[in-house]
Amino acid sequence: MPARTVAIRAVAPVTSIGIGADAFAEALDAGRCGLDEIVGFDVSDLAVQVAGEVQDFDLTDYLKSVKSYVDRASAFGLAAAALALRDAGWEPSDADPIGLVLGTEWGCLESMELFAEKITKADPKFAQPLLFTQGYANAPNSLISIEFGLRGTNACFSCGRTSGAAAIAYAFDQIRHGRADRVLAGGVDVLSRVLCASQDGRAFGPLGEAAGLLALGPGGGDDEVLLLGAGLASGERCGRRAMEAALRDAQLDPDPIAIILACDPAAVGLLDLPNADPRVDLLWMDTILGDTMGASGAVAACAAALRVERGADPRPGRVGVVCADLQNNCAVLIFGRAQ
Repeated sequence: MPARTVAIRAVAPVTSIGIGADAFAEALDAGRCGLDEIVGFDVSDLAVQVAGEVQDFDLTDYLKSVKSYVDRASAFGLAAAALALRDAGWEPSDADPIGLVLGTEWGCLESMELFAEKITKADPKFAQPLLFTQGYANAPNSLISIEFGLRGTNACFSCGRTSGAAAIAYAFDQIRHGRADRVLAGGVDVLSRVLCASQDGRAFGPLGEAAGLLALGPGGGDDEVLLLGAGLASGERCGRRAMEAALRDAQLDPDPIAIILACDPAAVGLLDLPNADPRVDLLWMDTILGDTMGASGAVAACAAALRVERGADPRPGRVGVVCADLQNNCAVLIFGRAQ
């Protein structure tokens, strides 16, 4: 069957500058910065003092069910899924199942650390089994799928900084080739004391935490916001090769496009983008939210889709997300309007 177009049915960010599509878009337009002193846990003895922390987050604002314990990464994922399903107007159905593809760099690190602490510093028989089940990288996938009855394609990507973008690229491919019709795709990563302690010698900017999900489905309407193409590459000139692959996918010429960067500052020099142009609008998410790790590409994708929807760029229909790491891995997603 011919490849289908892939439309954005909803955008659901959970970030330090706003939760939900409207709050996030308004904060971006206002130039708000989400970096501040960490208040969620004690960092008085750590070098890491400032981060893009999502403050005043309460899962009960998004869920009706009561949870005895939920890892923060899973809680962010549950909130993002609730927002995406609501805004897309999707209801679970066996006849038309909803899938979930989620990326994460660190997963539920806090729960893993708590469980390990019980094992190593106390009697192992007092370790809580619930913490063990909450510590897996794919625990958010499981909890989200159970909570909302998602029975479609389900996958967890854990490939460092590019995890969320790679998850979106995979979901895009599933829908385009008719293997799925409704998929939530994106990424999540959160701050924790153990993570901040491990970053004491960090050479780059501050950390951040976030979740971002796109509700993706087949296109077909006029003037829809679409995910036009995706490209993944590793190794030498990964940025150029990923961008060229995404442009081929989207059947676009390599003209300059607006770019949203989701990468380490030191990785920028590795990108060698084929359509770099100083006149093109560029948004660097790390300066706003910090390094949101595996959620970086997903949150940047939320920003890109919203900018296309709201006509915020001089070249509507061409907004690219570039997510890269220092290991020479790069993912590119290109968003635009149906012509």
